[in-house]
Amino acid sequence: MRVGSNLILKDGFVCQSHNWGLYRKIGTLQTSLNALSRYRIDEINIISLSYQKNEDLINDIKILTNCFCPTPITFGGGINTENYKILLKELPAERYSFCSSLVENQVKPIEEIMSVLGRQSIIGVMPLKICRGEIRLFNPKAGLFTPLTDEISSSYEEFCDEIVIYDVSSDGLKSGFNFKLLENIPFRSEKIILSGGIINSDISIAQEIGCSAVYVDNSVLHYENGKFR
Repeated sequence: MRVGSNLILKDGFVCQSHNWGLYRKIGTLQTSLNALSRYRIDEINIISLSYQKNEDLINDIKILTNCFCPTPITFGGGINTENYKILLKELPAERYSFCSSLVENQVKPIEEIMSVLGRQSIIGVMPLKICRGEIRLFNPKAGLFTPLTDEISSSYEEFCDEIVIYDVSSDGLKSGFNFKLLENIPFRSEKIILSGGIINSDISIAQEIGCSAVYVDNSVLHYENGKFR
């Protein structure tokens, strides 16, 4: 099982995320990439929050292209028909992640990237929380939570090589991943990446149930000098 890490990129800086709503700047992208590389994690998932303005996303791309990182990178956030060609041409990323495009069934940029890099290059991100007993999915483009329907799940299944199940309520905390989020998820365990509030015991559970990867945050990486496996 692989162990990766999320980096939230906002206004050109890496931020610590809490509940997918509060973001605290913690440094430059290159500094964060250097720190993660020292821990020799398997991959880095960079999520840009500049999707509301295309020029801001292009600026994030420029920052990333000027960085050096030996670790495989996944990039996502605001990828659409207007910018996917720039991403393919400029970014040193091996995979690309999507959320709103899958929720709203606007899959042309996904299909275009797949035609160039193959299905293994597409990662789906599902920011989930449980509200009144119902699993709800955050749609970044709309800025709101929506019920997780069979149609949305089918879209993720069809287009994504792997799917990040992101526990929004535990994001940025040390409370541990809420495994109840997996009870009604129709995906095979080997297709699932767990993220959000991951603690060391969660890594062992994820390995036992056959998940493909976990994406941890800084608190886990710093535990006992990075001995998180």
